[in-house]
Amino acid sequence: MRQRTQQQQRSPDTESDKTRKPDEQPAPSKGFQPFQANGSVHHPPWFMYGLANFGVGCGIIANFWQPFTSVVAFFNMFVQGDVYKHMDPHSQGNATAGALAVSIGMAIAFQLGVLFFVFRVHNEFKEQKVKVGDNMQAVKFTAVQMISHHRLLLGWSAISFAADTVGDFTFITLLTNDPILILGYTLSLYALSTIVLLAALERQWVAKIALENWRAFKAYTRLMSLKVQAALARQEDN
Repeated sequence: MRQRTQQQQRSPDTESDKTRKPDEQPAPSKGFQPFQANGSVHHPPWFMYGLANFGVGCGIIANFWQPFTSVVAFFNMFVQGDVYKHMDPHSQGNATAGALAVSIGMAIAFQLGVLFFVFRVHNEFKEQKVKVGDNMQAVKFTAVQMISHHRLLLGWSAISFAADTVGDFTFITLLTNDPILILGYTLSLYALSTIVLLAALERQWVAKIALENWRAFKAYTRLMSLKVQAALARQEDN
């Protein structure tokens, strides 16, 4: 009889602990969830957000600077050509505006071709990586997808990369003939306008979400602190 009474007096928590499977986790409590940093952000959100903004800014500037250098290079190629040199001064004045307009149009078109190609490859790689789950296989399938389904974009991108390279090379050779400076200028400009811009945009999005979560968490803790202070004040008044 005593043993039966003890079993009846056991708390429901004890019985539920026995019936709960070892792998089961307790149900999360409703209400505000504590701040948890995103898996891609292991640094203070404000620092990552600032660094990402700096990267995005540098990438945008590089994408404006590269067409500018291409315009200078293409225009210089126009005025150094035999056709332009054999014109009379009046014809050269008329041809200068046309050469400048053509140079600007070519520079913008080629830069857009490079950007569209880079973003298309980046998105395609992400999709293939989700499907296959392996980096090397994702690279392989991305190449197959680009060749099979994006031939026109691939062809235009190859022309754009070649034209941008010619423009960068022609511009920098107007300033120096040092091969190290020429190579460093070309590679750094391509890296800023493509790889750095892509990476910075991703980091900016992730860091912005983490930063907003952190601000919400701080606001919540501040609100709870004010409620605690108000409750203590009421107790003292009573």
